[in-house]
Amino acid sequence: AAKDFSATTIDGQPFSLADTRGEVVLLQFWGSWCGPCRVKHPGLVNLKRELGDQLRIISVGIEQKEQNWRAAIVKDGLFWSDHILDKSSSTKFLNGPISDLYGVNEVPTSFLIDQEGKVVATNPSFNIIREFVADAG
Repeated sequence: AAKDFSATTIDGQPFSLADTRGEVVLLQFWGSWCGPCRVKHPGLVNLKRELGDQLRIISVGIEQKEQNWRAAIVKDGLFWSDHILDKSSSTKFLNGPISDLYGVNEVPTSFLIDQEGKVVATNPSFNIIREFVADAG
């Protein structure tokens, strides 16, 4: 099962992964400083536009500087509301509490989580996500 965590979203709302049961979730770890992460964002934005409420994206930004994270979310047009800051003292050793919980050593890293809260894929392609959502619907 996906490991539960609680945090506060970018707009100050309390968040718990356990509350997403019943939804298909993409738990996405990234950083404003990570070139490959930023390159994937247009595809992720299109995927979310296409799938809407069928896919909930939880974006976890592993950052040293909160303002860089906030600026990247705006610049990349990441329009969903589930943005969580995972404060790390280093971008070399990703040591934020949520990234540690998931054993994330590099970004981008993502986990596809089913409606029962089980991790069904690690680093799935956008097509695998689409297929899973279609089958889950």
